[in-house]
Amino acid sequence: MTWLDDNERKSYPLIGDDDGMVPHDVIVDLMLYGPATLGSRATLTSVVVTDLVVSVVISVAGVPVAYLTVPNTEDLVQTPGVPLEPVVAGTSGFIVFGSGIRRRRLNVTGTYHIVDAAVILFDSAPTTPTLLVQGRELFGRVTLEAGSDIEITAEDVVIQGVGTRRAAVFRLASGVRGEPVGTSYKSAEADLGTPAVRSINGIPPPLQLAVVVIKELPTEADVTVVPDPGNHAVGFLDYGEPCA
Repeated sequence: MTWLDDNERKSYPLIGDDDGMVPHDVIVDLMLYGPATLGSRATLTSVVVTDLVVSVVISVAGVPVAYLTVPNTEDLVQTPGVPLEPVVAGTSGFIVFGSGIRRRRLNVTGTYHIVDAAVILFDSAPTTPTLLVQGRELFGRVTLEAGSDIEITAEDVVIQGVGTRRAAVFRLASGVRGEPVGTSYKSAEADLGTPAVRSINGIPPPLQLAVVVIKELPTEADVTVVPDPGNHAVGFLDYGEPCA
């Protein structure tokens, strides 16, 4: 029997039994963070459980400050740290649902007090921004939302001179990346004046190389190697005559 199992048998994180409209096994843990300027008393003011979704609204001093609407699936039961969506800047937190969401159907509004231990209200608003975007300071919980052709993932990245840091990595979505020339563009080869590039120094794609050595340059071509330190790369300028 775990702590969350125990919470399915008592009112925590709500205070007392209230009017019995919110069964103990629907919400089994909760934590809310926010500035003290919001007020002093946090309450659950709405909970909806249907076959499709689970939805809650958390208020402070009667004003909604956070909410959450998620699909009602078996995996949601006792999943730790499901993040609340902020309504008021500087507000964040999480909620844990119990097994009751799979067998109960609710549509309850009211004022259901949350225990003080589940609420942390800061004395002042945060002064250090979570993220700085083009000079604009963003506070609290910030969500980076990618477009249809972009992926954003959280990965451990090695930064030169700093070490390994958790970072947001932006890249093209796998469905739009394509493949190296010579593999995905075969249908266009009939229109090419010369054969497609299949390899570099005998190495076929994918070219996972730190350094590519180009040798046996034509003697009649005037090739200059141009460093590109900003992109950690080099460029090759060919002043020879274009190919016939």
